[in-house]
Amino acid sequence: MSFPEDLGAGSLIGSCDETYMFLQALKHGFGFRYVPTAAVTHFFDMDDLKRRDRVKQMYRASTAFGIKLIMEEPSLRFPSLIWMLEGLEKRFADIVRRKPRKSAEKGPLTPAEMLWANLQGIWTYMKSRRSRR
Repeated sequence: MSFPEDLGAGSLIGSCDETYMFLQALKHGFGFRYVPTAAVTHFFDMDDLKRRDRVKQMYRASTAFGIKLIMEEPSLRFPSLIWMLEGLEKRFADIVRRKPRKSAEKGPLTPAEMLWANLQGIWTYMKSRRSRR
C-alpha cells in the first residue's frame, strides 16, 4: 500500500491522505493500537485570512474525499453517501437556524461559507480525477 498521489499536501484535493490509508489498512485486515504518547504536529499560519482559506480548503477536501470513496471504493459507497448526506443536512440546518451548532461556533467560517466550500469539493474531485488521466 502507498499513499495516493491525488490526496494530501501538494495535490488538488490537498488533504485526507491519512484517512484514506487508515481505511485501506482496515479494509486489508490490519489492526491498530492506541498509543497515547504518539503525536503528530501540523503547523499552520495563524493569520486570520490564511486560516480561513485553510479551513475552506479542508471542507472542499472532505467533500472531494467523500466523492472519491463513492466513485472509487465500491465497499464504502453506501457508508460514504450516508456520511456526506448527514453532513449536508447539518450545513442546511445551520443556515436555516442562522447559527452554527455549538461544536462549530469557534470556526472562522459561517454556515453558508462551510456549505459553499463543501459544494466546491465536487469540482475539486472532478478536476483531480481529470488530472490523473
